Amino acid sequence: DKVINLTTNRGGADFLIAGGADENKFSLSGTTLTFEATDFEARDDKTYSVEITANRAGTNGGANEHATKTITVTVTDLDDEAPTDIQINDAVFIDGYVSLADDKGANFLIGTLTATDDTADNELTFTTISTDFKIVNNNELRTKHPLTTTALKHVTITASDGTRSFDKTFAIKVVASSQVLLPEITNTDVSVVENSSTDIPLLTIAHGKTDKSIQYSISGRDKDFFNLKDRVVSFKNSPIMRANLVIA
Repeated sequence: DKVINLTTNRGGADFLIAGGADENKFSLSGTTLTFEATDFEARDDKTYSVEITANRAGTNGGANEHATKTITVTVTDLDDEAPTDIQINDAVFIDGYVSLADDKGANFLIGTLTATDDTADNELTFTTISTDFKIVNNNELRTKHPLTTTALKHVTITASDGTRSFDKTFAIKVVASSQVLLPEITNTDVSVVENSSTDIPLLTIAHGKTDKSIQYSISGRDKDFFNLKDRVVSFKNSPIMRANLVIA
């Protein structure tokens, strides 16, 4: 609770709560005004107001004196919630496990770390005491040394906002390099109108996640119709419509 001691510029005054938009959030005992503790998230408007009247008896037969003032309390956010939901982004997942081939050396980048924190201004710090993994540049999860034996490893990562922290343990499966997500092209068939410009890409090759270095080439019955540059496929020449033409 927030306690406010009421005073006036002239002594001997009695105080009372005279109204206000949030008078039910306040209580008064003598000169002590108390604001009831309130959660920051209770409402969008973070200010609470009450009207206080001070009454003072007149002296030497003079008239009684009184004054009314609105007192406003602003509720600020308390960093009382720990970060949550630590994630390893851009990692290779197989059957729910972060998977790592057994041919990776020291300092191999497994993925980048993120977490959720209710206080947007907080800068999160990630740490681990793992003997197999380390965190570099605050959010890069990397290998500490070569992992050459297939095994199930565990790493506990701590996310801290400077006040509170949250731990999450991940299982990392070291598997034979031949088992780690071979590239699989995931594009579907496309249709184009005749005389399409050769400058317009037909498709950009997409594939499932893999830790392999990928090179692309063209093969098939109609390979001579196409150009391939990086991952972009286009026609060498504008196609001319013929009955039921399908190019593979």
